[in-house]
Amino acid sequence: MAAALFKIELASRLGVGVRELESMGFQIYSAGTASFGGGRASAEAVQVMKEKGYDLSRHVSKGIVPEMVENADMVIAMGHGHLRELQNMLPADEHGKVELVIPGGIGDPIGQSVDVYRMTAEKIRRGLGRFVDKLLSNNQT
Repeated sequence: MAAALFKIELASRLGVGVRELESMGFQIYSAGTASFGGGRASAEAVQVMKEKGYDLSRHVSKGIVPEMVENADMVIAMGHGHLRELQNMLPADEHGKVELVIPGGIGDPIGQSVDVYRMTAEKIRRGLGRFVDKLLSNNQT
């Protein structure tokens, strides 16, 4: 949900469609620290994102690899465990490019109700604003 919400927010701020972002040079990926890849988004995540106008039904999970973290301009972690694991993929002087989406992090709603997914999506959405701001300010310089 986080990558989709980031795309929605970025596209909205730029006044373009989500599908136009890549042609504008933006590459936004979703990858999990505990994912081996190939998993589908939960029915609850698909439903919540559909309510927001984004089709997550074809999403297939990917596991994070060190090269993805090394090559990224910024990496947004959901929880403290993710943050530490992602930082461990980087030299100490680059740990700062990995940040929690919100202070304290966000727990995984897996196995919970669609209402918990909605609340989680809203927390993620609110936290992503500062990252979109940062990305847009970096691209203007």
